[in-house]
Amino acid sequence: MAAEAIQVRPAADSDRRGNFTLGQLFCEWGVKLTANCLGRYRGHIAWWVNGRKMTGDPAQLVLDAHQEIVIAAGQPPSLVPPAYSFPAGL
Repeated sequence: MAAEAIQVRPAADSDRRGNFTLGQLFCEWGVKLTANCLGRYRGHIAWWVNGRKMTGDPAQLVLDAHQEIVIAAGQPPSLVPPAYSFPAGL
């Protein structure tokens, strides 16, 4: 299991404003993300936001501050924590 904190904001020279999605982030990483695909994996994708089981396409999730997002390909974990203690300043 991997854990990362990300910061999302437009480039300084960009006029782009608005929402960013989890799918856009995965696209930046070069990883396909859909309701039944995570990279090369094809099959059951389970996902949670802040400990709450979600349905649908995780790529459509609009990113917001301090979300804990868990994506499981295949067998989901038995426990998904509801919160993460973000370091001060994040």
